[in-house]
Amino acid sequence: MARWQNQVLPMAHPMTYAVKLGLRLGLPLSLSLLGACRGTAFSGDTPTRDKPVPAANSTAPATPGSPQAATNPGTLTTDHGEAGPGGPNPFGNPQAGGPPQYPCSSTYTVKATANPYLAGTPNGTTITYAIPGNVGGNPNDAAPEQAPVLVVPMGKCMAPGRTLTFQVQGMATYAAGVAPTDANGDLRNITTHQKNALYGKSNITAPFNSLIAVFLGDGDPSANAAPAPLDFSQPNSRDYASLSPLIGQVFFIGNGKTRSGGNHRVVVPAGSTRLYFAIMDGYQWNNNAGSYTGAALSDATP
Repeated sequence: MARWQNQVLPMAHPMTYAVKLGLRLGLPLSLSLLGACRGTAFSGDTPTRDKPVPAANSTAPATPGSPQAATNPGTLTTDHGEAGPGGPNPFGNPQAGGPPQYPCSSTYTVKATANPYLAGTPNGTTITYAIPGNVGGNPNDAAPEQAPVLVVPMGKCMAPGRTLTFQVQGMATYAAGVAPTDANGDLRNITTHQKNALYGKSNITAPFNSLIAVFLGDGDPSANAAPAPLDFSQPNSRDYASLSPLIGQVFFIGNGKTRSGGNHRVVVPAGSTRLYFAIMDGYQWNNNAGSYTGAALSDATP
């Protein structure tokens, strides 16, 4: 197992090397067949790369100060489409017997290419990632192409102090040729951001492919000091009932549910004016494949 730039890079499964070799040689490969073991088929119009693929049961180093929480594997349906608003929230009350949940946003399609570190940055902002031994040069992610999805609230339901819940569907993967997962991510494989904190956003430790998010205030956050990172590497840290992230503190949403079927409840921080949905990867989001649909709900009327 090689470790570099806070990115855990274990040995890849032999099948993955075969897939990547086929991609380099231009051999035809079907993402539908590769995804069959997860019960989904999708196509990804993405460039290829020698992105290190972690082996099972790899974990990133723990980070102090993580939320206390265990994972709900969940079963979500496949959805693909263009990023952006998708109409009124269709989910209604997501938890029978719990408080009523009111739509707080439209339903958005969050492509797997959504990089949280480009949130709030101006168009033309780039991030260059290092790939050891890569003969094709180091890849860039850029805004707006790999920007995350801005969630526009309905009314004042995202005012500071309000509590949000989430409904999520879909399948995604961090590398073409790697089987996709639901929004809880690949629970065997945990990563951090290669560049650590960047552009006013904290680092995060979380499963590859998981749905993540970040709150921001007004303006370009790039010059802001980033808050401490949150660690979602362990099952209990991902099973939180309530979380109060800071401005710029990237956090895990997953499929929006705890292991017992309750909702992840996230408190909007003071100073927040924007919420962004993104997907977890360690570097180079630009050739990820698949997407999630996500919407915010609130126990307060908009």
